[in-house]
Amino acid sequence: MRRKCFHINDELTEKLEYFIYDYSGLEYHNLEILVNDLTGNKADKSRLETRDAVYRLRKILAYNCPECVPEEDGLAQAVDLFLLFLRTCDVEASLSLEPLLDTVWKTGGPGREWNCVRRLTGVLASVYLLYFLSKSRIFAREQAEEHMSTVFRQNIPFYTEEDRRFLTRIFMVEKRFDCLLDFLRSDLKPSWDKEGYTAVSEDIMAREFFRILHKIKVSGSNQDAMTFYEKSEPLFRNLSQEEIKKYWEKGKAGILFDLGKYEEAKDIQDKYIDKFGESKNVSDLYNGAIYYAWAADYKEKEDPDWEIYIEKAYGYIQQAEQFILGSNLSGKPEYQEFLYHIILEKAFLLSEKNEYEKAYECFEQAFSRADQETRKNSNFSTHMWILMKYMCSHPDKTEVVTDWIERLYQDYPYQIKEYKMILDFVHSSQYLRVNEKIYQKIYESLILLLFHALEIRHETKVRDISRYDILYYTKIEHLRLLLEDEEEKCNYRLPMFHVYHMNDPQEGKILRGLLDKEKFVVSGNGETEEIRSRFEENYVFLKSFFCYHKGNRKNGVKEFLPMWVQYGDDARGCCVILDNKSFENSNLRRIVYLTDNGECDARDRKIQMFLDQFRTVYQDLVRFCNREIRPDSDAGVECVHEIENLTKYIVSQISYLFKNESYKHENEVRLIINRTSSELDDVKVIPGKIPKVYIYNDKQTYIREVILGSKIDNPEDYVSFIYKQGSKMWKGDKKTEIKVTQSAIQYR
Repeated sequence: MRRKCFHINDELTEKLEYFIYDYSGLEYHNLEILVNDLTGNKADKSRLETRDAVYRLRKILAYNCPECVPEEDGLAQAVDLFLLFLRTCDVEASLSLEPLLDTVWKTGGPGREWNCVRRLTGVLASVYLLYFLSKSRIFAREQAEEHMSTVFRQNIPFYTEEDRRFLTRIFMVEKRFDCLLDFLRSDLKPSWDKEGYTAVSEDIMAREFFRILHKIKVSGSNQDAMTFYEKSEPLFRNLSQEEIKKYWEKGKAGILFDLGKYEEAKDIQDKYIDKFGESKNVSDLYNGAIYYAWAADYKEKEDPDWEIYIEKAYGYIQQAEQFILGSNLSGKPEYQEFLYHIILEKAFLLSEKNEYEKAYECFEQAFSRADQETRKNSNFSTHMWILMKYMCSHPDKTEVVTDWIERLYQDYPYQIKEYKMILDFVHSSQYLRVNEKIYQKIYESLILLLFHALEIRHETKVRDISRYDILYYTKIEHLRLLLEDEEEKCNYRLPMFHVYHMNDPQEGKILRGLLDKEKFVVSGNGETEEIRSRFEENYVFLKSFFCYHKGNRKNGVKEFLPMWVQYGDDARGCCVILDNKSFENSNLRRIVYLTDNGECDARDRKIQMFLDQFRTVYQDLVRFCNREIRPDSDAGVECVHEIENLTKYIVSQISYLFKNESYKHENEVRLIINRTSSELDDVKVIPGKIPKVYIYNDKQTYIREVILGSKIDNPEDYVSFIYKQGSKMWKGDKKTEIKVTQSAIQYR
């Protein structure tokens, strides 16, 4: 959001500070005032269509008559005009500020009680509180902040509606939720005939609260919305209307859900579903089903709660469907659309229950009858998953599924995501379009190959982060890269290095080795030509961690000597223990360890099944291309090249999820980011004999502990820097702040 400034010289800045303190009974400082240029309204704009307002203000302030003392009405007009210019970022506000302050000062003691002066003092104190507190010359920051907040609150009754909108907006921009709540508190009026507030004032306050909340969420920060919610709890707890308090609490569940706190969201929602017989609120049932479904998705599949959560979600969605159908509400347009969403969610839950035929029937029922807007707002990745599950369990229905995929592609091509590049290829390939049999086989094989790859990715996702200790060993300079990352929006992001810089020379090659037994054969014109081996352009960035189940270890996280040797710069680096908060809503994936024959560990039976299917589809596709696509035509050669490139892309989605079983002791998990050649603007380089490229991930990192290696020379040299940055990382919270220790590993 763009901001504009008042440019005030130091002398006037100091004068302004003294003015605010003087006229509030306290004190004040700098005005280099930053104001938001999106806070104006039609009334302000219409008043500025001519220069009349400028001339009136200058006349009132009597530039050429320093002895003139204004009457209250005249000064009120001057204040109103000045604040108009302030709200609209007009340069006249800068020009008129000093004469306005001088004019107010002339009013002396009586002027302090004038409403217009109180209004002016409160607005200026608010702007000072937001932007110039750090420059206060009279009091320490904490004391000045307390004073300015007091001035703002004391003068709330004197602000106009335009002032309130202006201040509300800049409080939102600067995340001063305490000031926003002061405004809301001022809306509540005591009831004369009973304890608490009037119902009308509670309604007004609640509407304003949710209006502000909506704007905070639209700005893209669910965490800010949650902070605002938490700070508003005492305000809503004291209301007399139970319906408002219920609506507030259910809104909190929605924000918790958006933040990925599915367990907390479902617990809140359950309270209102239990009372469904009284409330008749079908939305509560639908939201409860969604919350339970997502909470299940973040459970490990072997967790007994996973099945319980899926059944609970399915029960709620059935109740919601039956309520609408049984109440004859399905004919109403708003309920009809809602019913389609309910049935689509039912289709997803049936797929989770392995009832693929029923899932497909629900999908077909809902999606065939849904209007365009409902389809547009649907989760297309889920739809593709339902369709592909159905196709895999019913091979004879392949054409039915591909017909649906075609419809999705034609109507909503931007929604197809990972499948889009496959569909773009098969639709644009002239060779395939004139060979229907080959077209259908390539089409089916490529989407199946991608589907099995996505299933492997899904199964390797680490869901319940809270069950693990997550740490990584690294060189000390890589820790510095993390702790020196202080961007404006997101600080202390993990540096992720290119896969070519990894320690394992077989990185990403295990899966390819299993697949290379079948190779695409393209001979072109039949001539044999010696060609130099070419490296592929590859932009995959990794961050590897070591993941251990939490135990009752008295001495904290256990260290491992092999990790120090291989990854901790031979004990001259460090071991970083991360707080689980660093991985909330992240795609952290565990490594699958394979034997030389491509066999998984016994606990990975499901991944083994998908991997076997992946290999079967891949080998069948290669053999089909080598057998059926004519290599003696340019179109055929080009088609095979395109298919080969697509399979490489699909393989790259999972190739870095597999390592040889000799690394099994590491219990490795990874963050993986794939980039294209057009997405490299944020790539950074560590110069040296071998330049190393890296990027930062997009999440804030929180470190619990840094263990310095036992062979670091003068480890004390690093301690003060780590503590300083760690305090900023945790924002000075003593309960969670970072600690620095030295390794207890016995190392020669």
